[in-house]
Amino acid sequence: MGIASQKPIDIRMIGATLVASFHRANPPLIWRFDLEHNHSFSLALQGDDGDWELGLTSQKGEFQPVASFAVRDDAEQAFVKVEHMLAKGRTGWFKILLRGLWAIILLIVLGALVIGGGILWQKVVQIKQISGSVGNIENGFPNTQADTAAPPTPGTPVPADEFFNR
Repeated sequence: MGIASQKPIDIRMIGATLVASFHRANPPLIWRFDLEHNHSFSLALQGDDGDWELGLTSQKGEFQPVASFAVRDDAEQAFVKVEHMLAKGRTGWFKILLRGLWAIILLIVLGALVIGGGILWQKVVQIKQISGSVGNIENGFPNTQADTAAPPTPGTPVPADEFFNR
């Protein structure tokens, strides 16, 4: 398979290194660019008919060519693909941070629901216990046999279950 039949550019990030294969460059080449050590640069495309250069411009304005192309369309395709890969690499950390933030918020909400549900359940159990110990009350008077029986005379022994209305 000849070089002209391949894609004009293959590009990927390997760690913090941009690796690009310019198949239609003159001469075809592979470019490695370490983004950890090169922070301040801009991607640029310069040239005239038949001689287009893709390169980097420093903060001082110095142009450093990376690849030369005979056809402007090939140079523009290389520029766009490198630009997209650089932009994707820069927003990747932001997306990871955003996902982590959403995960933390979700955990906080789920924790609050679990704690709130536990507190609500505890209150329901307390209400059931209180309502069970009161018994059936109609017209403000208890309606159980132990409560309606005559009170024991002082000094008379009474079983504890009767005394505590059990």
